[in-house]
Amino acid sequence: MMKSEYPAWIIVADDLTGACDTGIQFVRKGIETVVMTEALGLSGIKTQDAVVVNTNSRNDSGAESGAKLSRLGETLKPFVGKSIFYKKVDSTLRGNIASEAKALRAALGFDAVFFQPAYPQNGRTTVNGELCLNGVPVHLTDIAKDPLKPISTSSLRDTLNDEGAYLSCDALTDDDIKDAVAGVLETRRAEDVLWMGSAGLAGILTDVLDKKGKNQTGPILGLVGSYHPRNIVQIENARLDPNVTVITPSTNDMTEPARKAASKTLCDILSALEQKKDVLVVTALTSEQRDRSEGGANDPGKIADFLAIVCRDAVQKARDGGFSIGGLYLTGGDVAMRVLRALGVSELVPVREVETGVPLLLAVNGDYNGPLVTKAGAFGSDESVAKILKALR
Repeated sequence: MMKSEYPAWIIVADDLTGACDTGIQFVRKGIETVVMTEALGLSGIKTQDAVVVNTNSRNDSGAESGAKLSRLGETLKPFVGKSIFYKKVDSTLRGNIASEAKALRAALGFDAVFFQPAYPQNGRTTVNGELCLNGVPVHLTDIAKDPLKPISTSSLRDTLNDEGAYLSCDALTDDDIKDAVAGVLETRRAEDVLWMGSAGLAGILTDVLDKKGKNQTGPILGLVGSYHPRNIVQIENARLDPNVTVITPSTNDMTEPARKAASKTLCDILSALEQKKDVLVVTALTSEQRDRSEGGANDPGKIADFLAIVCRDAVQKARDGGFSIGGLYLTGGDVAMRVLRALGVSELVPVREVETGVPLLLAVNGDYNGPLVTKAGAFGSDESVAKILKALR
């Protein structure tokens, strides 16, 4: 199976035990994870879904740890905006949190930081901006007497030395953190935030993102470029669902210059998508449309180009409009290839079969990163398209 050029997650921890207990949070979600015992070479950074890097800086001086994080940040800069960055910190505020946060944030250029060291399941909670251990501010507990890194404050703000604006919340329960994380993700992509916290926040963040991906999937866009008669039956069955809109552009329009033809169809597509309806753009819905050949109206190359531009523009316009297309369905090998080229997609990761010979895949490394299904025109049962739409949802 081919991997993306970059990991979905990059986690930076200041000691090995922290790296490992954070890494296990990702493994629990089925995310392939590697823990790098030292931040040297980063040789495995392109081969895993999550890479945990141990900087071994917990007991360094503030200056030394900051320098380490600055160097590491320069190495990781190409992944900004592509991977989700997580800075693991101790759940009792030990270590060089301020200097490491400042160095990593500066190197990577993050404007937004979410900081929450609480781990309610382990008795670490945040009340009125102070971290408590079993209800007692951590600087008043025995942990504060750590011989290498004693703790002088329980205040999250003072721990960061008020280094720039950051987001946080009081956290007596996991649900408090979940609500805060969900609120952040309503206005920002996870990739645009530097997440800082204990292993507890890591587990909660993966939960929220997993639920967001499953429950907030956008509408589906299908491009049906095959003329096989079986498609007509499959499309007619799928359109019985009132949440499915079928658009059949004029065959003659599709043989105009591709961009001109696409602009005539794009408004109808976006209107249906904005109403949260799945859209199927079908080049032939009747046998008469299929058989029409006036003026070379069935030129497969022109029609494939038309569908590719429609798809590319719909993905971009939807994103600009504040919503995302949740899945793509592509029928016809040439159509699928031209659509993926238009989207800049170079890798597909097979996930499972919807039906025999009908694969569900994950597109990566392009303007569209998400699930898609490809199908040959002659393949599938009468219910194939309905099943495909359900699988993509």
